Parts: sequence; structure tokens; C-alpha cells
Amino acid sequence: MIDYLCYYLALICLYSNIPEYLFERSKLKEKNDKNLKIMYKSYFICTIHSILISYRIINFINNQNINCINYIWLYSLANYIYDLFYMIKVKNKLYIFHHLLTIYLIGVNVVFNIINIHILLGYLYLEISIPLNNIGWLINKHNKNIATYTFIPSNIIYLICRGILYPYQYVKIYNNNTLPSIHANICIIILSIVLLLSFMWCYKLFFYTIKSIKKIY
Repeated sequence: MIDYLCYYLALICLYSNIPEYLFERSKLKEKNDKNLKIMYKSYFICTIHSILISYRIINFINNQNINCINYIWLYSLANYIYDLFYMIKVKNKLYIFHHLLTIYLIGVNVVFNIINIHILLGYLYLEISIPLNNIGWLINKHNKNIATYTFIPSNIIYLICRGILYPYQYVKIYNNNTLPSIHANICIIILSIVLLLSFMWCYKLFFYTIKSIKKIY
């Protein structure tokens, strides 16, 4: 297990050079903002992570391939550990807190070898809403007008996944939690926080999306 975790950490470290290469060859370099560069890299690697994890979860649901489970949890664990150091560098307290909670949730699933379709579906709904939103953030740093056309569909996906599908799946997770009681209670508390924050962001994004659509048309 440790060897796979190290392998994924090394892999993430390798492809994190791609956004650095793009950043250094763009006008963003002229700003000489180290925090912006770190966040640029963070958004890039998190986008890759969300795309791969969403694909793997869908693949597991369709094929029931047990190897996908190991990939999902260990690659996710490596991603959030790696990105945690980025957040510490920029002193982003909210994301540090978010990553620590996520590392705990994933770690529990690894330790207890949890194979729960309801948890995986919940994870899918959370992750599948991220890629297009992150791509919009990256584009926005280069061209705000083009980014607007990316944010509208990404926000709609976010509203559907986080505002409708995840709350439904949260109930399923709550009713089918197979973790030991203390960890089950902690996980439900964390997932409840995620649910609350998702509702808050959905509320903000709904009005932001309406405003963006009106601005275009």
C-alpha cells in the first residue's frame, strides 16, 4: 500500500511540472506572484485528479473491478497530501482544513478497506463537478471573456451534482455506513459540513450564473 502511495505522489510531482511550464511561458509570470503560481499548479493537478477519479469510479460501478478501489483511495490520498503542502505554502487556512478532513475520510476508507457503492457515488458527485470549474479558473487568469462561457456550464453541473445528487447520496451514506461507530460518527459530521457548504455555494452560484447568462444575452 505504501509503495503505491509513494508511486502516485511521484507521478503527481512529475506532472505538476506541466502547469509550471505553462505559467512560466505566459503573461502571468510578469506579475511575479508566487502564491498565484502555486494556486495555478494546485488547480491544474486537482483538475487532473478529479477527471481520473471520476472515470475510475464510473469504471468500478460498471465493471466492479476491485483494483479500481485501490487506485481511487490511494491516488486521492496522494493528491490531497501533495496539494496540502501547496496550501500550507500560501497559508490558505480554509483549504488546509478541507484537505485535512478529506485525508481523514480517505484514510479511514483505506485502513478499513471500505467498498461501499454509496460512498463512491457520493465521492463521484463531489469530484465530477470540479474539473470544468477549475478549467474555468485557469482560463480566467488568461482571458476573462472566454472563462465566462466555461463558468456557466460548470456552475450548472455544480448545482446539479452538489445541490441535488450529493444530498440524495448523503442520505444513502448515512443509512449504509459500515465503519466502526466512532469513525462513522466523525465521517457523518464531516460529510454534513460538506453538505452545508455545498448548499451555501449552490445558493451563491445560482444567482451568479443567472447574472452571467443575462450579461451574455
